[in-house]
Amino acid sequence: MLPDASVTGAGNGDRRARSGGRSATPRHHPLATWARLATGAVGGAIMALSLPPWGWWVLAFPGAALCVWAVSGAGALTGPGHANDARSASTGISLSLRRVREPLRGALRRASAGLACGLGLFVPGLWWSLHFNWYGAAVLMIAESLFITAAAALVPPGRAGIVALPGLMTVAEWLRWRWPFGGLPPGSVALGQVSSPLAGTARLGGEILIVFLVWVTGAGLLAILESAWPARWPGSLRRAVADSTGTIGQTDVAEDIGGSGNVRGIEARDGFAGERPEGGAARHRGPLFAAGVLTIVAVLGITFAAAYAPDGGRAVSHVRIAAVQGGGIRGDSALQVPAATVFNAAVAATERLLEEECRNGIAGHAVHDTEDGSAAVSPSEVTVARRPGATAGRHCTAASRRSNPDLVIWPEDTVAVDGPFTGSYEEAELSGFARSLHATLEAGVTRPVGVASGENFSVAIAPSGKVVSRYEKMHRVPFGEYVPFRSFFSHFANLNEVPRDAIPGKGPPILATPAGRLGMMISFEVFFPRQGRDAVRSGGRLLIVPTNTSSYAKSQMPGQELAAARLRAIEEGRDLVQAAPTGYSAVITNRGKVVEVSVLGRQQVLVGAVALRTGDTVYERTGDLPVLLLCLLLTVAGWVVDIRSRDETVAARNERRSVPNANGLVA
Repeated sequence: MLPDASVTGAGNGDRRARSGGRSATPRHHPLATWARLATGAVGGAIMALSLPPWGWWVLAFPGAALCVWAVSGAGALTGPGHANDARSASTGISLSLRRVREPLRGALRRASAGLACGLGLFVPGLWWSLHFNWYGAAVLMIAESLFITAAAALVPPGRAGIVALPGLMTVAEWLRWRWPFGGLPPGSVALGQVSSPLAGTARLGGEILIVFLVWVTGAGLLAILESAWPARWPGSLRRAVADSTGTIGQTDVAEDIGGSGNVRGIEARDGFAGERPEGGAARHRGPLFAAGVLTIVAVLGITFAAAYAPDGGRAVSHVRIAAVQGGGIRGDSALQVPAATVFNAAVAATERLLEEECRNGIAGHAVHDTEDGSAAVSPSEVTVARRPGATAGRHCTAASRRSNPDLVIWPEDTVAVDGPFTGSYEEAELSGFARSLHATLEAGVTRPVGVASGENFSVAIAPSGKVVSRYEKMHRVPFGEYVPFRSFFSHFANLNEVPRDAIPGKGPPILATPAGRLGMMISFEVFFPRQGRDAVRSGGRLLIVPTNTSSYAKSQMPGQELAAARLRAIEEGRDLVQAAPTGYSAVITNRGKVVEVSVLGRQQVLVGAVALRTGDTVYERTGDLPVLLLCLLLTVAGWVVDIRSRDETVAARNERRSVPNANGLVA
């Protein structure tokens, strides 16, 4: 016959005694764990919908809130001490092992939630990479998700995680832009905010500040919602969620009062749900709500201040530009489209520009090439002869020069030569256009260097027809323009699409031309904020982006590239012109407004006036360092909050155990 529990302290106390003095520690509920992973994946996917081509920027904030909830609530530390007191060596060893094992388990659970968030964001956000091959795309999506995974593993558990998570996620994004292989910035959540009120904050802290504000807003929304959530949920649901947050088992789950087996309650130091000790809800909800509101107010204040921050200053002069888009079929690789086809399409578009400018200036007179290279004007429809070398003699009369562009921009990869560019047929054609239009002409050139290497550069040709400046692309596209560790990766993939490795340039990213100093970002380089800063610090008064996104059949990658160009314009306070063979070509103001944009695949020439500026923005002066320091401060603050909270929990438990129970015994 068993003794009476009310006398001997059997029941829960007896179960603790049989387990070596430890209270029973319920495991995390499997259903709740899967719910956390699903929530993280959904949150990441919602954030992805803010990116181009969808562009639903407002969804980034609830998506971030779901990811914060999934990560910071998953695998909370169980706290130091589930034992009453270490009364034996074996109990002490077990306690020490638990103190090491439980934090590792918590970090693993947070990392898995972070991986779910990363995959939810980058699978749709980098969907364009499937155009090349599925296995490479899968590796890319997983590799980019690991940055969020690592950041999530370092997040302190529970409410302390709300403080530290925005900073850690921002640093992870910053590192993703730099490593490996020079970084891969596409897919950044900041690209989805170019049409939102947050876009202007880029002139204060760059793209990295936008990333930080998205995560901070998500954390603030979560704090507000959690403070308003019901304190008590239905039993099984409440317990499942409490299990998943690690709230059960952080202290004794059920302590006897006088050995009677009565339950004192579940402490929820780190969790977002569950029963709290009497009066605990009121203590926690007020400060949490206030912190959430203050966070949202701070974000709104930064956004308001950014609208009045320096934006490059007034224009010192204006130039008339023409961005040439030859048009053509999208979705084919460079090996599938002959180089001559791309070149001839750009030539045809430029001839249309020349004809239109001549019409405007000569009013019904045509320009014909003569055998001696001079121009003959006749009162007939404008025609321009197409024969080798004909462009060298074409020009319009002085009456038309007032309407001619000052700067003509050709896209990347439109001129492919087999040998030196100087003295080539292509150089003669471009020089002829520069003289005919009385304009500076910029063009993207590629050429092989030996068997295994090649160059990708831009040249500037003055109105006199002479090459006056050259810039070679510095940021190469990994597995697109070069293959790192080629001998290794050749065992896993067909590398015939990238037969040569592009030689990286050394900078500075500037073309010095008669039209002004042009800050250069060739294609992939537009995704890197530091490229824009280097261009402006080198004296760039106008940003130029010659690019080639013709390999992508859909609009996702061109759309993300256009968003990146808008961010660079805002960050540096410079007007920006982008030219692509099949789109998007665009004219963008220093505040990120798209004045003109082309239609994908169509032959077009965008003509407009842009400003040359010399002023600075806050970001151009300070760079990423202030935001990174703020992220570090929040991360440290989060861990300090967590450590102090655990210490207070241990002290409270020890004080409770020192109080005699109903039998006059100390627990």
